Amino acid sequence: STGRRVKKADEGAVLAELKAILRLPGRPEALTALDNFRERWGRRYPQMVAGWLEHSTAILRFFDYPEPLRPVIRSTNLLERLIKEVKRSTKVRDNTFPMADSVLQVIYFVAGRYQERFEGRKLKGFGQAAEDIRAMFASRYP
Repeated sequence: STGRRVKKADEGAVLAELKAILRLPGRPEALTALDNFRERWGRRYPQMVAGWLEHSTAILRFFDYPEPLRPVIRSTNLLERLIKEVKRSTKVRDNTFPMADSVLQVIYFVAGRYQERFEGRKLKGFGQAAEDIRAMFASRYP
């Protein structure tokens, strides 16, 4: 996220460039594009650019996975939806929880409902990448 670190006038261009980096076909291309990003925006927004470069290993980790799964891994939509559900469920009862554990119980039940809703679904692209994933895990966990 660029958030408070980028002027409104530059925000669209910065976000477009970052999205383009994340949609590149591989890690080497993404690292080259990040270097270009640093050259273009580094003087104007040193903290934001430094953050992206510092965390580039984690940010670009989805390149370790098969191509069909990358959009799913790259996206935070499912997590954002879960957080929205938790906020909605706890906001209704705001300041009415008798104990701190009560909030945890509500979160537990919301997460359980969410899991039930999605456990029967297959990830888009998983069928195409299933063999690659099995090979990855077999090499990682012999």
